[in-house]
Amino acid sequence: MSESSVKEASEEVAQLRDMFRLTGQLYSVQVDNLKIWPLLAFPMCQTASASLNLDEKSITFDLQLARGKKLPDNVKARGLGLLQSVQYLLGQDFEIRIVHKTKAIFHGKRLEPVKTYEGTDYEAGRIVPTTPWKPRKT
Repeated sequence: MSESSVKEASEEVAQLRDMFRLTGQLYSVQVDNLKIWPLLAFPMCQTASASLNLDEKSITFDLQLARGKKLPDNVKARGLGLLQSVQYLLGQDFEIRIVHKTKAIFHGKRLEPVKTYEGTDYEAGRIVPTTPWKPRKT
């Protein structure tokens, strides 16, 4: 994918996110992404469903594992990736819950931006440098 294609796709996602915020309507691209993303984050699942609560600004993903499969040890990392994707698609004020067999296995809350020395926004939960890196003098 070329750099211009990536930029165009990113702009389209931003426009859809803004339209969703104004109207409360999900567009087909957003619905398709919300259907497929839990299966990409948790490939051991046979099916996954998503339910959206606009009042709470939350999405609950209900996972059904394929026969003989079990949840991986890195559920938190996979959940954080899914949370970042959802927030990119719908807005930073959304949170997600991931449920398996009626048990909550992940709850991703709204991520607050953190300012670093560079003035760049990073998302909470990521490693944020506190001092600039300087090479050693040899």
